[in-house]
Amino acid sequence: MSREAARHSIRNQWVYILALLLAGLSFAWPLFLFKLEAERESKLVETASTETRAAANR
Repeated sequence: MSREAARHSIRNQWVYILALLLAGLSFAWPLFLFKLEAERESKLVETASTETRAAANR
């Protein structure tokens, strides 16, 4: 989990490790996947807005 978090530049990795230790994998893994998907979507939106601005400047 920490490798994937580092690979995708997800902040606050300690939250997922703490959730894993306190509540178990059934809580930590879905929480991590939710945050991973949110990070991917924000990067996608950021890329799309950059491309839109570039197209408008042409």
